[in-house]
Amino acid sequence: MGPALPEHPEPELASYRPLSVLAMVALGLGLLSVTALPYPVLLTIPVSGVVVAVLAMWRIDRAEQPMLGRRLAVAGLWLSVVYLIAAPTSWLTREYWLTTRAKHLAEEFLDLVQTEPARAYRLMYRSHEKRPPPPTGPHGEKPEPAEKPKSDFEQFLDDKVVATLIRLGAKQRRQFIHREVVPEQGGRQSIYVTYDITDAADPQRPPMHTLFITERNTLRDEHWLIMSINKLPTSPVEE
Repeated sequence: MGPALPEHPEPELASYRPLSVLAMVALGLGLLSVTALPYPVLLTIPVSGVVVAVLAMWRIDRAEQPMLGRRLAVAGLWLSVVYLIAAPTSWLTREYWLTTRAKHLAEEFLDLVQTEPARAYRLMYRSHEKRPPPPTGPHGEKPEPAEKPKSDFEQFLDDKVVATLIRLGAKQRRQFIHREVVPEQGGRQSIYVTYDITDAADPQRPPMHTLFITERNTLRDEHWLIMSINKLPTSPVEE
């Protein structure tokens, strides 16, 4: 009968512990969870990180052979939880700030249009928009118009909503109704804010539902303008 073989021919094998693949994946998801801060659709990353980290720790604790990676799984879990909480908080804070700024712009317009319509007009995008040059004849001459066209400011004053707001003047009463923040595109962020405008002298008259479309342009040093003012359907507007 030959001599008994040692249990582990190589001593290194006796202390070998495999590294948990799930723990590495959990850490990777935890590191990637930071991408959920600017992009709500990526909130699935920290959620997945939490699930994978918990599963990795469960398997490590119950493995027949000791495994490495518990600390990696804990780190991944911690990062995923942090960003799972931070991302929605960041979105809500940002949406609140954008809504507050848009409301301030709309209400500044409503205050100015009562007595200083020219200043209210300068809050509009149309007042900053570059107009194309008038058409010219074959030799560069400008054709004589049949009648002098109205300036953009005169057209602004003729707008039904603007004319109604000017007519109401100090009798204007407003109530904030709704807001909607549109996802940013190319440095431009649109925020819709809706007000009910009523006549204090005629409280029985239905309100004028007025939608302000405001825009934050980060390409122009945080520039804010009102893109348009619209009367929503169901709103009676008097000339």
